[in-house]
Amino acid sequence: MTDLIYPKVSIIDDACDWTNVIIWRMNAGARACSRSVFVPCPNPVPVAGIRPKFAPATKVAKEKKTAISSTAKTHTATVIFADGEKTVEIRETATAWTAGSKLNFDKVTGQRAGVRGRCRMLLDTIKPIAKQEQVSTSVEELSAQKLVAIMMGKKLSHQGILIAIAKFHPDIKITAHQVQKRVAAMLRSNLVGIIQHNETPIPHFTLQSVDPRFYVHSKRNMG
Repeated sequence: MTDLIYPKVSIIDDACDWTNVIIWRMNAGARACSRSVFVPCPNPVPVAGIRPKFAPATKVAKEKKTAISSTAKTHTATVIFADGEKTVEIRETATAWTAGSKLNFDKVTGQRAGVRGRCRMLLDTIKPIAKQEQVSTSVEELSAQKLVAIMMGKKLSHQGILIAIAKFHPDIKITAHQVQKRVAAMLRSNLVGIIQHNETPIPHFTLQSVDPRFYVHSKRNMG
């Protein structure tokens, strides 16, 4: 409240001499009583060699607004409206079943609270909402052994390898970009004997041999 009546100034020292102003204010009452001629208030006299000092800027703390989340509905029930029956989601309170701020029903009679009419809830239709169980589906990865079995002794392109994977391992999901990375890793490895055919615009590959040590480090080699 004090800040509203006497607001804090932004200047600590304005580097001025206020003596003449103070004396003018001291004599203001005497001049008013004697009905003397009006004397305007003098201005403060700046003092040479002194710079004004300003108060540091203070940030006003804003109140944090907490978002109030609506209460989740836990049951469903059939409600008779003027235009027919509807299934609505409701939650239970101490005295009523509520489907919203303006849609409350008595827990004993099912009658809508605060409204006259035939709108009511069928209490025998109240059922809890079934919780959806999260089913975790694990996607199988294409191992190096399976990829070698598909490519061994065959002349295949990237698209041909992708089609073969979908045919022999339909549960495995792999993209064309991932197939290209796997084949490029095999070309870089010294443990894999693979030939790249560039006779056609689309390169083809023939896998001839694989050192067993390649499978041990398959994750690193296939990265």
